[in-house]
Amino acid sequence: MALLFAAAAASGSLAERSWHSVTSYQTPYAFRERLPAGEPLTQRAVLVVMDGVRLDVSKDMENLQSLAVRGASSVVEAAVPSLSNPNRTVMVTGAWPEVNGVTNNATYQPPPIDSVLSLAQEAGLPAAVAGSRFWTRAFGMYLEGHRLELPKEPPHPASVPELVNWQRKTCAEIIKFLDQYPTGLLVAEITGADEAGHEFGGTSQAYRDAAMAVDGCLADLVAALDNGETTFVVASDHGHIDRRGRGGHGGTEEEVLRAPIVLAGKAIVPGVRWQAEMVDVAPTIVALLGLPFPAANQGKVAWEALDMAGHEPLLRARWEQQQALVAARIPARETVLAQQKQTRVFPALGAALVTVGCIALVLWQRRERSGRLLPAVAVYYGCYFSLFALLGLGYSLSSISREEYLYSFLGSDLLAAAIALVAACLLARGAADEDASMVLDLSLLIAGTVSLQVIVIYYRYGLMMEGYLPPLGASFKAYLDLLQIVAIAPTGAVMFGVLSAIQRRQRAQRRRL
Repeated sequence: MALLFAAAAASGSLAERSWHSVTSYQTPYAFRERLPAGEPLTQRAVLVVMDGVRLDVSKDMENLQSLAVRGASSVVEAAVPSLSNPNRTVMVTGAWPEVNGVTNNATYQPPPIDSVLSLAQEAGLPAAVAGSRFWTRAFGMYLEGHRLELPKEPPHPASVPELVNWQRKTCAEIIKFLDQYPTGLLVAEITGADEAGHEFGGTSQAYRDAAMAVDGCLADLVAALDNGETTFVVASDHGHIDRRGRGGHGGTEEEVLRAPIVLAGKAIVPGVRWQAEMVDVAPTIVALLGLPFPAANQGKVAWEALDMAGHEPLLRARWEQQQALVAARIPARETVLAQQKQTRVFPALGAALVTVGCIALVLWQRRERSGRLLPAVAVYYGCYFSLFALLGLGYSLSSISREEYLYSFLGSDLLAAAIALVAACLLARGAADEDASMVLDLSLLIAGTVSLQVIVIYYRYGLMMEGYLPPLGASFKAYLDLLQIVAIAPTGAVMFGVLSAIQRRQRAQRRRL
């Protein structure tokens, strides 16, 4: 039993460290350096963040598509994890989460690198934001007196008509606030579609209705601010899945990672389509406003979409100078991950040998009853994965439909493991006079087989965010597997106690007879 609880304690500690390596991540790649400015191509740039708008639904948003017709459009690849705050940060810093340091929606520090907002402030260019509290938390020091903080969604729960009406009301507030700034950098965050996506799913009619309300807000915003000297950069930060009547994002599903982007207005070449990533938003805004490039920018300017009016050679030279800094200061992802994998060879091999040894020992000690143990292991996995599906779990952050459901999601994984182990123990116990300690052996056997899966993931991808995020699907599976082991130890101990008590009672009854 001591070995079982030691395995559970180690797994719990490792799971906590793995989780906090992401949520408490401190980027080692942050740096700042003053770079030269350029000539502005427009007097005012308006970044419109359409929170949670799926690519397929965006094609039915008439006002967005009308804007695309008179401007340029593309499909951007969102950052992973495909959460709102990491992707908003990518939009304004031009750096992926590993570099900008914002890896989640809840626990993050202001990015320790330059952004279009900090650079605008330094250049004396007006900068204002109308949106959620994120902008205050992450960039408030650059927006003193120039921000309108709005709730991200109406009071929950809200019906679709209430949501649509709320979106119209907040849209009017956004327009009134931003209309005060005839020049500079403006940010407008429109969030109604994301709320509907979480609540009703990404393919629901309710979600489409909310997206059309976002489209209506976009039309009103453009009509109010389009003065002939304004450029609009309209982008979604992520999409939404549709799963059992609810949505979600954060994972690597195609419908979550692929998002629309449209450029329109001053200095935009109409009818252009180009290849884009989320990191390209910031350098494109920089090019439009003539700001210096953020030193840690990893994106490229939307060269094909901009009418640079003879400024292209100097603009390209400034961008190439900045990219040389990045190449010298930020190592390539592939290089870092390959080096880290080399350091995991011997720890993984050692852990695998110890685990296999424990499994072999259990099977050897119980060799005469392996015909019952091995089917019991199969019963565990059959029950666990059945409950995994029944409880709506999945190996993707997108499976957690809302942030506030995180702990119930993780609790469901613990519950599935506990119930599956009870079923396996009842099968393994067999006859009434069977030694109850066989339950502990079974628990060790199952914990060992789950551990081997974690060890394989550890070797191949790693479990910690150390400079770069490991593949999200594999690392999330390993995290849930570690929680399985945490659940197995107390459940196995309880089953051992219960079955031992039953066994003692039955033996006492037989002695009395």
